[in-house]
Amino acid sequence: MNKKGITIYEVIIVTALLSIIVLLTFSLILYVSRSIGNVQDQYETQTDARLVLDTTVDKIRLATSMEIITVDQAEADIIAKEAFDYIYVKEDTLYYYEYNSTKDDKYDIMLIPFYHDDTNKVFTEADVRELKITITTSRNATSQMNEVIIHLKNLEITETKGTINDTSDGTGYNAIRFTKP
Repeated sequence: MNKKGITIYEVIIVTALLSIIVLLTFSLILYVSRSIGNVQDQYETQTDARLVLDTTVDKIRLATSMEIITVDQAEADIIAKEAFDYIYVKEDTLYYYEYNSTKDDKYDIMLIPFYHDDTNKVFTEADVRELKITITTSRNATSQMNEVIIHLKNLEITETKGTINDTSDGTGYNAIRFTKP
């Protein structure tokens, strides 16, 4: 007998093969989209950290005096309109207050939002005339710790105290109070 057509077995085999191909294709598409999301999260955490570190380094590089203090002390000083510049991280924002004696409110303010997930000290003294800044950024499941050490060549050295006086309480966020020429 020479009948033309396809048998039920052939239809079942072709359907099974097509199902496997479709399943593999969707699995690959899902994997690629998750990978792209992870790469984007990594890029954004690195960009956040780079922006915060670059801004901080740019603002304090020429500091002539510096003190590491608590965020509460920095905020109290700002309310009292002390003649210093301040940088601190609180929750998910970098705060930069630049003293400006010609303004009524005395400060030019810059806020940089970023995803910060660490409650450790942001600013620590690394060595004589050196400040270490540690920023941990995170987004979804991606976390990245970034550190930079800044050599402060204009910092005044006195015999009675270290170059960077640390009066913060050692817990949680801290701030820096500094002057520039």
